[in-house]
Amino acid sequence: MGRSEAVPSGEPDRPEVPEQRSGDGPYLQVRDLRVRFDTEDGVVRAVDGVSFAVERGRTLGIVGESGSGKSVTSLAILGLHNVKRTTISGEISVGGRQLVGLREEEIRRLRGRDMAMIFQDPLSALHPYYSVGRQIAEAYRVHHPRAGKREARSRAVDMLGRVGIPQPAKRFDQFPHEFSGGMRQRAMIAMALVNDPDLLIADEPTTALDVTVQAQILDLLADLQAEFRSAIILITHDLGVVSQVADDVLVMYAGRAVEHGSVERVLRAPQHPYTWGLLSSVPS
Repeated sequence: MGRSEAVPSGEPDRPEVPEQRSGDGPYLQVRDLRVRFDTEDGVVRAVDGVSFAVERGRTLGIVGESGSGKSVTSLAILGLHNVKRTTISGEISVGGRQLVGLREEEIRRLRGRDMAMIFQDPLSALHPYYSVGRQIAEAYRVHHPRAGKREARSRAVDMLGRVGIPQPAKRFDQFPHEFSGGMRQRAMIAMALVNDPDLLIADEPTTALDVTVQAQILDLLADLQAEFRSAIILITHDLGVVSQVADDVLVMYAGRAVEHGSVERVLRAPQHPYTWGLLSSVPS
């Protein structure tokens, strides 16, 4: 994804990540990822040996029922699990940089700038006390500490406009409860993209939205990807959505990847009985 903002002088150096060029391989590479939670009832193997890759400009759909490990996988990539009760092993490489084992402050410098996430429920993800615009501007200033309030506000207003929110300057000062469900989801997308991340993870971005708004959100993600060549992971249980927007699909069951391949191959000629069941559950 091209950077539209120059890094101001005096900003802390970003981790040195090789610029990915055509033929350099996937931007995100996950190998043998295992995520385990220590509980009072024993160890829970939430993700057990998952591997996949995503290239710039392509979309990977991760599908499966609730509890299959889809969101746990995405949170592991962004380093958002509680390290005191979580054990993560395997390899997670973003832009050539290995994330497993990095210190929290190093991952925090990558999170939001090189990789970002659209959370499933924007109403709970957005802080109710602060205006939507202020939260987007804050996300920008975290990675641009030399940016003033005026610059951050201008950037936030611009992003609100780019994701299709009408009267973005006015909406900047409104609060999450004043936005409709579709507009809150658009605001979450604006916050995720405000720093032009190269990897975008969308965790069920169309859940609880009506069909018309779902189509608008999916079209928006496709347009933004075409503009920035971002790598996108779309987490969903809806195979209909995957068939529309994804290039590849990863089917998860009980923490494992049971099938992985191109959308055309997996949806037309599924090899695993669980994938057959998912396809059979879709109304014809």
